[in-house]
Amino acid sequence: MSKITEMKHENENPNQASMAVIICPYDRILILKRPGTLKKENFPNKWCLAGGGALKGETPLQNVVREVEEETGIKLKPSMLHYLLNKREGDKNYHFFYVRTDKQPRIMNVLDEHEEFKWIRADEIDDYDMIKDTHDIIKIALRNIM
Repeated sequence: MSKITEMKHENENPNQASMAVIICPYDRILILKRPGTLKKENFPNKWCLAGGGALKGETPLQNVVREVEEETGIKLKPSMLHYLLNKREGDKNYHFFYVRTDKQPRIMNVLDEHEEFKWIRADEIDDYDMIKDTHDIIKIALRNIM
């Protein structure tokens, strides 16, 4: 079995990434588990949000809509998303959005970038080993919808 690596686009913008906190009815939040075969710097076995690197010329909003659909099969309309925060690490900008859906979307493992998907309750957030700051970002998004 070959080792899973991060999918790279030829025209990737290495300085921008966008992620979405997807909240369905009953305040369940979608999290995705990264494969255990990834290199340590790519957060193997950690839970994360749907999203990823931007393509050149893509706005953060276009980036998150595309990445969410590629990773999960969920088709979001830009008008559904709300900007949450921007986080800068070195020369990379991370943009976070949140969306509340009116029903729990059907998830498809489109790119096999993740081993598992879960819809978790707000009181379960701290039970999962997530990429740094993800716990806090989810909690901020939940406060914004209350």
